[in-house]
Amino acid sequence: RLARDPGWKMQLQLPRKIEVDQPVIARYSVQDQSGQPVTPDSVTFFAYRPADAKADFSVPMQQVAPGRYEAEIRFPLFGAWDILVSAKRGEDEYNTPKRIGVGMDWVP
Repeated sequence: RLARDPGWKMQLQLPRKIEVDQPVIARYSVQDQSGQPVTPDSVTFFAYRPADAKADFSVPMQQVAPGRYEAEIRFPLFGAWDILVSAKRGEDEYNTPKRIGVGMDWVP
């Protein structure tokens, strides 16, 4: 799998302040090594709640421009969340992780 690593540059952007049950836009970009946009087969936003797995959810992200994706997200609970954006191309999957805080000031 490492031998097939395409060297993509992947970036997830979320607002600094996220409130409980308020919509926010998650933005994700993916570029190749030379800075050109990449179009994976699918991009999915996963949210995992370490304190309560029953609150975990996922949302497919929609392409808004070449190599750029967005999804409207609502976090139902206060506290820490682990985020993972998965970009799939064929059988290969490339992930971008991030930890965030909902309903609090959070400096990752």
